[in-house]
Amino acid sequence: TVRVGMHRASRLGPHSADRLIIDRLAAIAEKQGVSRVQVALAWLLQKVPVPAPMSDDETTHLEEAVAALSLKLTPEEIT
Repeated sequence: TVRVGMHRASRLGPHSADRLIIDRLAAIAEKQGVSRVQVALAWLLQKVPVPAPMSDDETTHLEEAVAALSLKLTPEEIT
């Protein structure tokens, strides 16, 4: 979920090289009205065909992956 994603992201700390990516992902998710997971999966799907990593023990993961299929990112959001 978004809350879990935010908790995990907050553990990286403000000096992490990944912070810029996390912040950009969060901004796109907020703008689109979707979760960070959906943005990340949509980004992967629009870049190259790759299998989407997910756990089969949580229905939420499957729902996020399916929702990401219909999420279209702008060229600026993909780069």
